[in-house]
Amino acid sequence: MKISEILEKLNRKEFVLPPFQREFVWNDKEKIVEFVDSLCRGYPIGSIIIWKPTEVDIKEEIKERAIQASVKGEPLYARDYILDGQQRLTTIFRIFHGNSFVFKGEELILHFDTENEKFGFVEILRKLFPSSSIKALEMDPTIPLKRKN
Repeated sequence: MKISEILEKLNRKEFVLPPFQREFVWNDKEKIVEFVDSLCRGYPIGSIIIWKPTEVDIKEEIKERAIQASVKGEPLYARDYILDGQQRLTTIFRIFHGNSFVFKGEELILHFDTENEKFGFVEILRKLFPSSSIKALEMDPTIPLKRKN
């Protein structure tokens, strides 16, 4: 499945979290930066397990919740449940929609420093590269993520 398709399903709340799933817990800036860098380089990012419940399951009224990001729209199809991969899907959704991450009460946005070709959070990059100009770019999920080597 393409990232653009995943983002659309998340936007329409067709991929949701079952009640037993934990909250978004990735709180390590470097882990998120490394994940996004791997994504851009086309490295494998692990599997994502989605459960498509049967009508019997649906009749039991499973309570779901959207991922912890700004989702909009209503589902066009039946909901599928994210069993594994919520941390990765939430991170992908947040970076493509410019949503923030909160680390120790500090709200940060992930950026790509075009001069140094590195991902990072604005405050980190400004400390490491004070003379560089950091620009925020909105990513288009329909364009494949490829970096020059």
